Amino acid sequence: MSEDKARPSPAGQHPSVGLATGNLGDPASSPAEKVLTRFLRLFGSGAPCTAKLGLVRDLSALLEAVDTRWLLGATPALLQELVIVLSRYAAPLQWEPEGGRSPREDPSGTAGAERAVEVSLVFCNI
Repeated sequence: MSEDKARPSPAGQHPSVGLATGNLGDPASSPAEKVLTRFLRLFGSGAPCTAKLGLVRDLSALLEAVDTRWLLGATPALLQELVIVLSRYAAPLQWEPEGGRSPREDPSGTAGAERAVEVSLVFCNI
């Protein structure tokens, strides 16, 4: 048996507790890193807008349910990528010149407003 496996964690302490206390170890193995990487992969996979909205809602529910220290397990670069991707998704779409309509959004703009609201909830939960 190797020394690493023989050395127990402090009594009653979950291995991920070190992530919240600044002992990051290997961020690639943290739950936050895994979940956010998967979210970004699914989000960028060319899914339809309704599927992306569902992903954003799921992420918001997850972030609301966990302790905010959970995010400390993710690398700063991954968190930055998450913020950039969500900000672009929430931004209003550019309309075609001379009164043309965007093929991706309804003329009233309600879809864009709904995206912005859902992304805002994610940011509030962060």
